[in-house]
Amino acid sequence: MMLASIAIIIVSMNIMILCLLKSKKMIEKIMCLNCFTSYIVAMIAIISYIYDRNYIDLAIIYMLISFVLTGFLLDFLPNPTSAGNLSVDSVLESSCTLEYIPVLRSEPPSNSLAEAGYTKSLLKKEQ
Repeated sequence: MMLASIAIIIVSMNIMILCLLKSKKMIEKIMCLNCFTSYIVAMIAIISYIYDRNYIDLAIIYMLISFVLTGFLLDFLPNPTSAGNLSVDSVLESSCTLEYIPVLRSEPPSNSLAEAGYTKSLLKKEQ
């Protein structure tokens, strides 16, 4: 059972390496690298279970370093949007293709229920 899980993780790591080499956008490369480090943490946990050693503390430290570096790298990427403050208001799901399409807004989402109700009433009047 453990060997099968190690084999699945190794295959997943290879897929992430291919994704890392194939992707053109920097954000995709950073996210592939982040996923790759998650697989390494899972591998450390499985190996520590197999050999009855306690390497979980190393895995947690490695994951924390990965989390901080990912946040640091994503913070310094340039924002591709012109407005810079677009927020995802809702997500549309296609039942045929199972694709999710984010609906972007230029203003921040409403913070109160009164604003949300007012916006909903405006949408009903437009239809």
